[in-house]
Amino acid sequence: MRILLISTNLAEEPYAVFPLGLGIIVHTLRARGHVVRIFDFLFEKADSEKLGEEIKKFRPELIGLGIRNVDNVNYLAPAFFLDVAAKLVTKVKSCCDAPVFVGGAGFSLMPEAILDFVGADYGIAGAGENAVLELTGYIERNELPPYIIYGKTTDCDFGSCDYEEDITRFYLSKTGMLPLQTKRGCPGKCIYCSYPGLEGNHVISRDADEVLEDLMFIQKRFEPETIYFTDSVFNDSGKQYIELLEKIASKGMKFPWCAFFSPDEFSSENIDLMKRTGLKTVELGADAYTDRTLAGLGKHYDFDTVFRSCEIFRNAGIKVSSSYIAGGPGENHETLREGIENLKRIYWVPAFLFMGIRVFPGTRIERVAREEGLLTEASDLLNPVFYLSPEISERDLFEGLNDGVKDMPHVVFPPQSRNDELKLFMKFQIQQRKKGDRNIE
Repeated sequence: MRILLISTNLAEEPYAVFPLGLGIIVHTLRARGHVVRIFDFLFEKADSEKLGEEIKKFRPELIGLGIRNVDNVNYLAPAFFLDVAAKLVTKVKSCCDAPVFVGGAGFSLMPEAILDFVGADYGIAGAGENAVLELTGYIERNELPPYIIYGKTTDCDFGSCDYEEDITRFYLSKTGMLPLQTKRGCPGKCIYCSYPGLEGNHVISRDADEVLEDLMFIQKRFEPETIYFTDSVFNDSGKQYIELLEKIASKGMKFPWCAFFSPDEFSSENIDLMKRTGLKTVELGADAYTDRTLAGLGKHYDFDTVFRSCEIFRNAGIKVSSSYIAGGPGENHETLREGIENLKRIYWVPAFLFMGIRVFPGTRIERVAREEGLLTEASDLLNPVFYLSPEISERDLFEGLNDGVKDMPHVVFPPQSRNDELKLFMKFQIQQRKKGDRNIE
């Protein structure tokens, strides 16, 4: 079957993100003998006429659109992304009679509402590998598929991606990074998080040999500046990440990599293992800046753990950046003042500070918002709705954050305020390394 897959994501703030999920679906379909082409809307400069020409030439029998994000989850500068997907569905339907489906992480947050909004024929929610094969099976048998097929990750056979040459090099030119997934699922109880709903609440790791095979291919073919492990939390509580790193080390492999970490009591042995395999940068999901607000988010650690995590990585010569949410349950004037002081303690760590929590269906923050009267039964979560603690006014929170961090150059608030600087810095790094200076940091 001829299948056209479209990446709808046009977001470049703070930087462009390679469509890993779409590449994984491409790999799955090609492995079953389907002929698959990718149309990346960002790579093609949002040229819908070129999309029409591609459809006319390729004559697809099935068209799929990947929706990575519903919006930018930024309370202070909101941007809604689903209009792009809706326009693309209208475009492809005007060009051919092939059935159209949508999927992706963003779609899976609210599948029924989003499917109705964009106007596609079918949807795939959750893990797409088995679900997309189920959909193609229905179509090949001339049977009517379910309106939405719900997929789950049930074994370790997932995550391999087809990295299309021109698209991959396009994203490399933007960031110098390539993503790779090593596991799915998160057992955490964070009240705002949608990952357990998307990937499950049990960690399932890919086969380590397959991960190594992907790593070697990426390194040899593309030589990225950094491999970005895209797991929701790389340092899982079951230490499966340590098993993978030990296997990488046993093969004598070392390459620059980064990942998203949760604060933890890291042992010196594990830090050494990370360094030996090439850990370059840690994205630390601190998430809140006081013990009270951490507890309000459902976190299992305190702020001292955040501090010690930052300190141990600094002592090991590993760079760290962190992110925080202000305004969650339990936030008040006292936690705001305490949080500002805590941010001063980790002056060496760039900190991205967000205000408000985007409310998604099925999360614990949705229940809290309903209990506190922020949401009613008729509330529409498709359009961005944010939770802010009723214990402090929006104005007091914003002004307190803005005034509190204005003399802290390591804190970025509002979070979008330095996107242009970040892009220029990444571009500078890539240009310098192309000239041969591998020591640029």
